[in-house]
Amino acid sequence: MKVNKAQLIQHIVEGDTDGFGQYSPYARSLMPLLSVVDFKATLRDVAEVLPEGDFEFDLPYLRLILSRLGCTTEQLKTRIEDVPAHQLPCLFVSNSGDVYVLYQKEKDKYVFLNCITGVTSVDALSSVGMAYFVNHVGAEEEKIKTNRDWVWVVLKRFYPIFKYLFGLTLILNLTVLCVPFFIMIVYDSVIGNSDLESLWALAAGVILVLVTDLGLRLIRSRIMALPAGRLDYLLATETLKQVLSLPTIMTERASLTAQLSKFRLYESIREFFTGPTALLVLELPFVPLFITVLAVLGGSIALVPLVVMLIFLITGIYAIPKMKRMIAESAEHRAKHEQLTMELLGGVFEIKIMADEAGWMRRIQKSAKLAAFSNYNVSRAHSLLNNYTQSILFIASVAVVWIGGTKAMEGQISIGALIACMAILWRVVTPMQMMLLTYFSFDQTLKGIHGINEIMALKPERNSSKSSMMKREYRGDVKLERVSFRYGPHLDPVLIGVSFHVKENEFLVIAGGNGSGKSTVLKLLCGMYLPQIGNILIDDTDIRQFNTTELRHKISYVPQYPRLFTGDIRFNLKLRDIIASDEVVLNALKIAGIEEQILALPNGLDTQIGGYVGGSVPSGIQRNLCIARSMVGSYPIVILDEPSAGLDRMGADNVVNLLNSLKGKCTIIVTSHAPEIIELADKVVEMERGLVKNVTTAVDYLGTDRKAGVLLK
Repeated sequence: MKVNKAQLIQHIVEGDTDGFGQYSPYARSLMPLLSVVDFKATLRDVAEVLPEGDFEFDLPYLRLILSRLGCTTEQLKTRIEDVPAHQLPCLFVSNSGDVYVLYQKEKDKYVFLNCITGVTSVDALSSVGMAYFVNHVGAEEEKIKTNRDWVWVVLKRFYPIFKYLFGLTLILNLTVLCVPFFIMIVYDSVIGNSDLESLWALAAGVILVLVTDLGLRLIRSRIMALPAGRLDYLLATETLKQVLSLPTIMTERASLTAQLSKFRLYESIREFFTGPTALLVLELPFVPLFITVLAVLGGSIALVPLVVMLIFLITGIYAIPKMKRMIAESAEHRAKHEQLTMELLGGVFEIKIMADEAGWMRRIQKSAKLAAFSNYNVSRAHSLLNNYTQSILFIASVAVVWIGGTKAMEGQISIGALIACMAILWRVVTPMQMMLLTYFSFDQTLKGIHGINEIMALKPERNSSKSSMMKREYRGDVKLERVSFRYGPHLDPVLIGVSFHVKENEFLVIAGGNGSGKSTVLKLLCGMYLPQIGNILIDDTDIRQFNTTELRHKISYVPQYPRLFTGDIRFNLKLRDIIASDEVVLNALKIAGIEEQILALPNGLDTQIGGYVGGSVPSGIQRNLCIARSMVGSYPIVILDEPSAGLDRMGADNVVNLLNSLKGKCTIIVTSHAPEIIELADKVVEMERGLVKNVTTAVDYLGTDRKAGVLLK
């Protein structure tokens, strides 16, 4: 029976996880397994890792979900009565189709859940099948993830497949030798004796060998596609997952072009396994085999491929460094052109306003010219190298004919052996040529592996196994003690010795001019950055001790420039809590003051917004939607960065009403210049150039003459 994510989330929302059992016994086993392993998964954690779309909740999907939750499932074929007690709990799937969750063993009896009936029993069991031992890997997983040889560790998983491919390639190379020997026998024995019967027999044998060869090659290509596809998925998802887990300061200020270049690294690895380079790596070890056969058949003819190898080696020593420089220059010009193009596309409106289309086109044309010229130089050099190596191969063929012809006339070898040597020669020198021509692809693959290893070796923002704070209750007491922060080692400090205290359920406004450090303070409170000097305490606990993801689940934060994502309104609002019901979503819209406006839309909560369809709702409502998103759920700390900026009077009034309704119910920290918001505050922190200039009341702050630019509203 097929199920989709929405159905499972509905069971989670209703607290009916037992309802999973109607879809499959494996679905029924999920929550019991998580409840007995050493892992505290919340219902939200489970909802977030469920596969998208419709799927059969079978054993592979169960193992996928457990893997996404950081659990391993080691399998062992055994009799159920032989499952070691110390390895419980486990999932047991019998050969007859029964599915059990084995909790513990008491003498000869098990405490178990029958996942088909949903009944928990204590009884003796007798069956043969597969046991799956579930363990939460925690810190060990993080250790592997931050391994500097991460790609190589992943590749080791496919060692059995690579070994099988190597053996299959050996068989293929042995079958290839059948054709030269067939040619030699035909010329030396069959033609001379006019033995037509033998010719037909040999031809039938060779056809059989060739068909076998074709079949084996098809099998090899299908087998190679397995690690290629799996690696493509792992590299694409795990590198992105790692980037998302990195501290914000490492990614926030990088340009979009620079970030995209990081994700292109895995493309070279994917192309290695899906292109001819991987086949070349499999074929190269067998070149000595063909040289040996060549020496047996033609004697000194075997020196020809060795000389070709030497020529290619000298050519590579001379040509490769120059080609590398040209490729690096081409990549640099191409990256600059892409960055300029993205800058143009992002600023089309401003360019048109300034009537500077012609100026920008001159810049684009100049950049495109440099990129095209450098790419032309690379293509020309590669073509020259290809033609040069092809000429060497033709010269090698002539040399074999000359040496072999001389030997044949002297009676040292037969005509059949000479023709067989010609066939084998191309099997030897072609991989040598390909090795030289694909060196740059191979080098790019190594660079890609090195680049990905560097990304995966970076220390993540948090250790997912450290969840000691997961179940704690938050009061909302916030204290900054002499906090200093700078965005880079060579940049000026943004904050210098900032100290203030916000008590539980207190309303604080941070005021100050542009560049005073207000927004940075809010990001520090959310754990987006960590202070380099000083401490931030939440409920008297240093923020460094918190699981940052769980902390952000407890803090409602609306940045100064919030973003909506491609999808409908319901999807965007439930990003804060994927298991939130429509009732909770509508309540958040009501709190933000836009419930009626959203429900009045033709498609209501199903209205598409974000991305290229963001214009389907007015910009003011879009900002209020972001505020509503922050209200999905209940949070002890609410943080808003310039919440009324860019809103009309009605929108600003909605924000004031929202803050007024929250006042006294949670801790509120807001940056704002608006008097109507400041007058709600219990206290005001005034900042200037990264320093706390004053901590005062709203009445005193608003009643004091302010300098121009600090409060002109």
